[in-house]
Amino acid sequence: MTEYDFKNDWLYLKMKQEIPQAIVDFMEDTFFIIEIRQKVGEVRGIKFEVRTKEGNHVRPHVHAEYDNYTISIGIDPAEVLAGELPAKHLKLAIQWVKDHKEELLGKWKEITITATSITTKSMIGLI
Repeated sequence: MTEYDFKNDWLYLKMKQEIPQAIVDFMEDTFFIIEIRQKVGEVRGIKFEVRTKEGNHVRPHVHAEYDNYTISIGIDPAEVLAGELPAKHLKLAIQWVKDHKEELLGKWKEITITATSITTKSMIGLI
């Protein structure tokens, strides 16, 4: 089963002007999301970070980058969600996520709560 891509459909409908501008403005003001990226670790040149602006997938995961490769790894369970790394780096990255599971889940929650707080404050004019 493929995941529904809300973002691309939204962009398409906006481009075609099939949604009244008042609704577009309301939706984008109401559901505006602040993106926060935080580096959460590194091992043998593989850099890990958590990102909050993820469209429609909300499963706790980390992004790993090595050279020109990128991958998303679920935190619990530690499994590949998208992308690729060379085989030896993939094994190392998955093991790193397993070894840091509790810390990563904590960071994921902390960053997500921070982004939600910033968004809520900005919507009521506090920042």
